[in-house]
Amino acid sequence: MRDSNTPAAELLSQAVSQHEAGRLQEAIEAYRAVLERSPADAEVASLLGLAMAQSGQPSGGVEFLERAVTAEPDQAGFRLNLALGLLLSGMEERAESEAKAVLQLAPDNARALELLGDIALRRQDPEGAAAYWRQSFALQFTLPLAVKLLRHQIRALQFDKAKAALADLVPHFLDDPAIHIVNCELQAALRDWSQLEQVARWVTSRFPGRRDGWKWLATAWFETGLHAGAMAAYRRAFELRAPDADELAAYAGLCIHALALDEAAAALDSAAALDPDHAGMLRRRALLHLYHGQLEAAEACCRRCLAREPGNVPAYTTLTRARRGRLEDEDLMVLLRVVDDGAAPFDSRIAAGFAAGHVYDARDEVGKAMAAYGKAHALAEERDRAEGSPYDGTASEARMALLAAQLEVEPLPEQAPGSPRPVFIVGMPRSGTTLAECVIGAHPGVVACGERMEMRRVLHAWLALQAEGRTPDAATLGAWRDAVLASLPDAAGATYFTDKHPLNFEGVGLIARMFPDAAIVWMRRDPVETCLSVYRQEFDKRWQFVHRLGDIGHYYGLHERVMSQWMTRLPGRIFEVRYESFAADIARQARALVEAVGLAWDPRCLEFQASGRPIMTFSAVEAREPVFVRSGRAARYRRHLDELLSALAAAGVAAGRET
Repeated sequence: MRDSNTPAAELLSQAVSQHEAGRLQEAIEAYRAVLERSPADAEVASLLGLAMAQSGQPSGGVEFLERAVTAEPDQAGFRLNLALGLLLSGMEERAESEAKAVLQLAPDNARALELLGDIALRRQDPEGAAAYWRQSFALQFTLPLAVKLLRHQIRALQFDKAKAALADLVPHFLDDPAIHIVNCELQAALRDWSQLEQVARWVTSRFPGRRDGWKWLATAWFETGLHAGAMAAYRRAFELRAPDADELAAYAGLCIHALALDEAAAALDSAAALDPDHAGMLRRRALLHLYHGQLEAAEACCRRCLAREPGNVPAYTTLTRARRGRLEDEDLMVLLRVVDDGAAPFDSRIAAGFAAGHVYDARDEVGKAMAAYGKAHALAEERDRAEGSPYDGTASEARMALLAAQLEVEPLPEQAPGSPRPVFIVGMPRSGTTLAECVIGAHPGVVACGERMEMRRVLHAWLALQAEGRTPDAATLGAWRDAVLASLPDAAGATYFTDKHPLNFEGVGLIARMFPDAAIVWMRRDPVETCLSVYRQEFDKRWQFVHRLGDIGHYYGLHERVMSQWMTRLPGRIFEVRYESFAADIARQARALVEAVGLAWDPRCLEFQASGRPIMTFSAVEAREPVFVRSGRAARYRRHLDELLSALAAAGVAAGRET
């Protein structure tokens, strides 16, 4: 209850303060109290109407806004408030008319110009919006308007203009987090993840209460493979305000990449409680079903997602995998439209291209499949050039030449008793590493960890020391080993863990020095089948060699050369497995593999399809099926593989058979 003796002027002052502070309901009550005393006060009616419109009561608010304009039609401020209220009510044409009427009364009214820009943006006329905003900005130097112009430049890919504008604006608004948040948006658009991390770290240290700062930091860490860190940053944002369904679904995606599947499922349950048909939730739940081999459930979630968002490309990607490419014509048409949509994000167009290729492959339309894969790779190369990360064969050869120096590092002693023993499964991607991990991972003494990133980071750290002419000492090597072990999920009493990141073959020397008791398995498969399979998959941006058949063949040759070196210089440390022989005689070969890594044979290793363990690779579906030698695709695609065959020949790799 308000004191009836409070002067009207004081009540109005309180109401304005509450309005400016965003306490809209309190302001509305105060405005009403003033209006009861002075029913003809047009200013109070206008402020009340604006507060109501801003608080989600637009229809009632417009009534008061119109009353003020009727009382004083030449008052520009009242007409501007009416225009704002009309826009909030969705009445764009009337809002535009009122904003232009304001300019008739006051040609230099910056807020009216800004409002006209907002209306133009709603009408999907970004250039028209920017023109109005620039006129407004010339009259009022405000941060909100500057941010609108910066976001327009980012959307229009005018990155140099945005950089220059930010350089001018940051000194003026250094203590306002909004300018730094839009800088995060710019760095993300530039795909400069290192710079994004730097800006987001500054924001979270200076403004720890900004949720968007933590979310941008999570994005930077996710894009650089620091999935556990990304999860932690996202959770900090949740601590500041309860998450909505969008945020819970996004967090679940981070959890999936970090192999925290139980946490992902819990986040998706929370998102479903808020919105049971949320598209982001459904597509990620479909992915969890896929990884657990629940293909019908995965398909059902994908279809529910597509009913909500017909063009949701990630849902189509999962659906394509669950159905082994057997989609309907209307599904294919959606994918092809996305591929050709120049306004769609790169990642969506790339994923749609691969999905379309899989559909054509399932129909045995090989030429169309190769065209779809080729278009997807061309888009991926364009994206990689924007990030400065295209494949450089000469640089790759130079890096491979350095790898032998890993053996100059003094080895660490064996791990302490009780520490899980690692099994590293290396080779080219698509060479059978998932099959090997499935067999080993079904053993009760093993926790299968999939493709871990930590050894890749260790290798990058070692290469950085090499560039400085330094060799890691025992303390550094020990810290690296500790980091690898600390990154593992809960081993639940297991005595072994697997890491099947194929590219760990580059770091076999370091693995041998850091983990003297590690088991190292080298998977090999027919080079043409392997390379074609690589080309047909959508790898993330860290796999730079995958976009051209010639580059894949070149890299395959480097892989063979490096592994031959390790086999020679580390005799007895590497167990070589030929995929074709392994799959053709799985019962005998599986026992040999399990015993080679130091485990006692367990018959469950032959029954891995029934283990229920999630399989989070491109082979998630195939690995649930009976084991047989998967070959013959290269023969179907033979007339499209000249570039690959030439590259393999140049690398000294005998094509068309096991090397």
